[in-house]
Amino acid sequence: MIPEERKQKQLNSLKKEIKALQQEIASLKESAVRNKALFESANDAIFVMEDDRFIDCNQKAAEMFGCQRGDLLGETPYEKFSPPFQPDGLPSSKKALQKIKAAFAGQPQFFPWTHCRRDGSLFEAEVSLSLVEIGSKKNVLAIVRDITARKKAEEMLQKSLKEKEILLQEIHHRVKNNLQIIVSLLRLQISSEEDSRLVNMFRECQNRIMAMAFVHEKLYQSHDLTRVVFTQYIRDFAQELSTAFGIKERGIELKTFLEEIELDINRAIPCGLIFNELLTNAIKYAFPGKKIGEIIIRLQRENQDQISLEVCDSGVGLPSDFDQEAPKSLGLMLVNSLTAQINGKLTIDTSHGTTFKIVFPG
Repeated sequence: MIPEERKQKQLNSLKKEIKALQQEIASLKESAVRNKALFESANDAIFVMEDDRFIDCNQKAAEMFGCQRGDLLGETPYEKFSPPFQPDGLPSSKKALQKIKAAFAGQPQFFPWTHCRRDGSLFEAEVSLSLVEIGSKKNVLAIVRDITARKKAEEMLQKSLKEKEILLQEIHHRVKNNLQIIVSLLRLQISSEEDSRLVNMFRECQNRIMAMAFVHEKLYQSHDLTRVVFTQYIRDFAQELSTAFGIKERGIELKTFLEEIELDINRAIPCGLIFNELLTNAIKYAFPGKKIGEIIIRLQRENQDQISLEVCDSGVGLPSDFDQEAPKSLGLMLVNSLTAQINGKLTIDTSHGTTFKIVFPG
């Protein structure tokens, strides 16, 4: 190849390389402009840190801290722009340096922080620190988000929730008191009634109303006003009924095997009424005359999705003409109706005394 042709080929190759390099420079410039636009248009304050000092920041940072951009450059985040101590009692300087050191070690940091504006006013922020490489140098990118408005909204929401909790507590308290007034009125009626059949009816009504009042009492006392610790409800209400019917004096032993289970109010009231009917029925009818025995109460989870409630007695069993589908007593009619209400299933075992078992979604 003659020298002139070789020179021309080298020249063309060089032109191509220059053109490719120009395109790459243009692409880098475009990327830099785009990144700068993103940097400046962000709603959060963005800082670039070298060691523990700011070497660059966006306009939002200056606005957030109430100063000029130049006032931030060369400063640390903990001298002029943080109070001496953070809310946890740690010095701002010590805590900030720990976080910055961890970020430079390649451990991203995300934490709450109290910052100080140029005028001395404080504001709450969320800060994230991450290691970045700019050229061949390692820096930390700090993003600061002002969460003052969010904190105020959360405080207002908490205040509103607290007010509603107090109102719900008062409602449960008043419902319980009103139900107890009805119980007292029934007690007065019983004291003036001579017909034993009516007396028994009034007493059964008393127990049913007490079962509902007990739920509202437990809700009033609960840390969660929508749920009842049903375990404690059973324990306390069983004691109330035992005392009312004098089962110890009759030689009847009451045993409980209870798992810690909570129920929402929509299931707690029906389950409370079911429990009242089953326990009252066992106390009244399972041990006629002087017969002694035991009553066992079980509350447990059958599996992750189901709860079972059992009332077992070692008594005389059910009448030979008993029909579960069409019971004659109002109490067992209520049990069937309430079991359906909570989408449960009732089974009755008479092989050893009588066992009523309710299984329902939990």
